This record gives sequence, structure tokens and C-alpha cells, in this order.
Amino acid sequence: SFDGFEFTSSGKVIKDEGFSKYLKEYKSKKNEDAVLPNVSVGDVLSIENKEIKEKFTKPPKHFTEDTLLKSMEIAGNDALEKGVEVERKGLGTPATRAGIIENLIYKGFVERDKKNLIATHKGISLVTIVADSFKSAETTAKWEMELSYIAQGKSSKEEFLEAIENDIKEAVFTYTK
Repeated sequence: SFDGFEFTSSGKVIKDEGFSKYLKEYKSKKNEDAVLPNVSVGDVLSIENKEIKEKFTKPPKHFTEDTLLKSMEIAGNDALEKGVEVERKGLGTPATRAGIIENLIYKGFVERDKKNLIATHKGISLVTIVADSFKSAETTAKWEMELSYIAQGKSSKEEFLEAIENDIKEAVFTYTK
């Protein structure tokens, strides 16, 4: 750093040229320039090729009905324990997912804008106030695993419902603070 400004440099170290050693178009002056010199703390360096670039991040793309259906299908699958068979994965079932989206539109949480689905102020407000654990696909996956354990006789319905009740009480208590 110098005078309050942080400077960075980047480069590449090619350990194995692989197939590129046989193809001339992969060998370029640009790759040669990217090799970093050995430097130590306190070394005085000259600055070459300075330019300021102004860039902006782009917001994520809006969901379409197709992309939302696909996301609902795989949501929370990473949270499932290996080897545990659950009745359904993701959010909803294949038969109910489209209906869930239509219900969100009907109740004013989401609206269609051409092919895109856009969260309304009402939808954003709901997501803002609901506790993180209840809007998590991992929670749904966890509940599906528990239901699977109940079906296999490894867990009881009462324990499952009590755990959900405790989670709700904790969320309400936290929200009222």
C-alpha cells in the first residue's frame, strides 16, 4: 500500500502446459506478461499501464416459471443425509409446484412480468419478517427426513411436532425482542 491506496497484482504460473504447448494460438505475449516477478515487502516498484476501470455488478436474473420449478425440485437436496430415502425431495411435489407458484401470484406475493416472476412489496416484506430457519429449503429437507424416520419407526410423530413447536416458539420469542 502507498499513501492509503492498496495496490494489487495478479499473474499466472503455468506448471504444466498440457495440450497448449502444441498449439501456437495458446502461446501469446499476454501469457508471458502475466508471469509475476519475485518481490519482497519494502521493494520499490514502478507502476506501468495504470488505468481506472469502473464496473458495476449485475443483479441476479429473475426467475421464470421454468427456472423456479427447477429450483424448487432441487432445493434442500444437499441437506439430505446420504442413504435416507425420503418420500419427496425439494419443495412441494411435481404435482403441486406449479400450483404453489400460482397461489403466490394469486395472493399477491409474486407477479408476472412477461416471462419473469417478480417479488412484490408484499412478498419481500413477508420474506423479511419470517425467521431464516422457516424460509430455508434445508429446513424442509430436515423435516422430510424426520417424516421418513417416523414412517420407518425410527422416530415419533410427537417428538417431531414438539421440535417444530419449539422452533416456532423460539422464532416468535426472538422476533418479539
